[in-house]
Amino acid sequence: MSKLAVIRIRGTTGIRYDISKTLDLLNLKKLYNCVVLDDTPLNIGMIRDAQNYITWGEIEKGTFTKLVKSRGRIGSKKINDENAKELKFKDVEDLANSIYSGKAKLGVLTMPFKLSPPKKGFERKGIRFKYKEGGSLGYRGAGINKLLERMI
Repeated sequence: MSKLAVIRIRGTTGIRYDISKTLDLLNLKKLYNCVVLDDTPLNIGMIRDAQNYITWGEIEKGTFTKLVKSRGRIGSKKINDENAKELKFKDVEDLANSIYSGKAKLGVLTMPFKLSPPKKGFERKGIRFKYKEGGSLGYRGAGINKLLERMI
């Protein structure tokens, strides 16, 4: 089963209550928060409800490993090889690979990942237009990996 990376890129001003509630259920309460979800119909429905405030796409294994290494947390502690060994994994890479392949649950990590704004900014039209129109919102497929690389 593939994994989806979902990033909140718009703020809270003027959001309808139902969209705000959906973002809370996705655990995207703040700007530049990222969650990784399984590609299920339930998650896709929630993502489509909030598509005017987020961007998402299929995350690759290498990008997911970098995300876990640099921004991963277990509880309030930053993840490192010692924490991974406490969870009975060899190291952080083994933890990330087992989560990505489905051997371990995503609940091991504390979500969301807190990211910084992207280096060199968003796409040309900014955060008010869809990705297909030259903006940043909505579905971007494998392009999410490039954006995550700039935000890690």
